[in-house]
Amino acid sequence: MPVRQSPNYSKGIIYTKPEESLGQWVQVLREQEQCDFVIVLAHLGLSQQVHLANLSVCQGVDYIFGGDTHERVREPIVCRYAKVVEPGAFGSFVGRLELEVKDGKIVGERYDLMEVDAKKYKPKKAVQTLIDNLEAPFVASINKVHGYSTVPLYRYFVVENTIDTLILDALDWRVDAEIVLSNGFRFCPPRNVGPDGLAPITEGFIFDMLPVDSQIRTEK
Repeated sequence: MPVRQSPNYSKGIIYTKPEESLGQWVQVLREQEQCDFVIVLAHLGLSQQVHLANLSVCQGVDYIFGGDTHERVREPIVCRYAKVVEPGAFGSFVGRLELEVKDGKIVGERYDLMEVDAKKYKPKKAVQTLIDNLEAPFVASINKVHGYSTVPLYRYFVVENTIDTLILDALDWRVDAEIVLSNGFRFCPPRNVGPDGLAPITEGFIFDMLPVDSQIRTEK
């Protein structure tokens, strides 16, 4: 936060690197609390979580349950001191870790990345009704089509994405700037090309793919 964001976001808060305090807390859990299994919940991104799992301060940690880059890790990444997993994005997967305990000791483990199939798991009626009622006044504008794309539109990967390119091309056209940049790693529902070879660009889709600060200005 202090490096990448405005100072206002971290005013009065002291940030330390995970490796500066992790060893101390692992020692507390293992020796003082007598924990048989230790899991670190992290939001560092996959590469940094793997790096952390290879540091000696991670000795005594069994798993790092990671986030931030939202990778679909189907098999635990076995590092020097711990295993690392991430369960995808959009609520489309659930990571499940099963531990086998015998005589108070961990004797086995199994990790699965389970897909949440919308066709298999239907929404609860009460929740769907609530959503439908809240969206009802805005359905017409949400579904208003502003244009079509002949390529799938997504904003997921760390590198260049088609939606980033769309946003930057639009900015370049609108403001005639010398250079336009995008963070390149934010989420929105992917819009796939249909059987007609077109992907509709709707009002709701445009709103979803805008940065948060742009959404706020749009709402105002």
